[in-house]
Amino acid sequence: MRLTTLAAAVTFAASCVGNVRAQSKMAVGIEGGALSGFDESLFQLGLRVTPSRGGYGSVDFAFATLPDYLLNGTLVFLMDLGVTYGAPRDSSPVFVFPHGGVSMLGVVGLSNGGGGAEVGYNVGAGLLVLASPRIGVTVDYTYRRISGGEVPLSSITFGLMFMH
Repeated sequence: MRLTTLAAAVTFAASCVGNVRAQSKMAVGIEGGALSGFDESLFQLGLRVTPSRGGYGSVDFAFATLPDYLLNGTLVFLMDLGVTYGAPRDSSPVFVFPHGGVSMLGVVGLSNGGGGAEVGYNVGAGLLVLASPRIGVTVDYTYRRISGGEVPLSSITFGLMFMH
């Protein structure tokens, strides 16, 4: 069932990319921030791929790890895949990207083996400020609800983006 939900979300996201104009570009970058939802906030570090222009629908992808757990021999990661639509449509240096889609929280024991994953959904919004035609900075807020978890997870991240 979870695999079916993920496959449907990926298909929906791919169909939204079909109307992307030729001049549209993607931004790829690194980001770090705080993940809350546990007894305390945790530092997360990851990658994000998002549009670098407004005025069209596209895919938003993020992959983040929690380095605190990695130091203890456990790989904990979050993956978000969704759709977004950037605004405004003009050539402004500031764009807002509301996004929503599916999330996966995974755990892998590096020293003793084992692991598992749960899927859920996410909604949020990102702000991309272009510092130059090739570099920008982003601030993103994401709210996640993972199945099997009573506590929602939310994160705020800051990143350095490179236009591609």
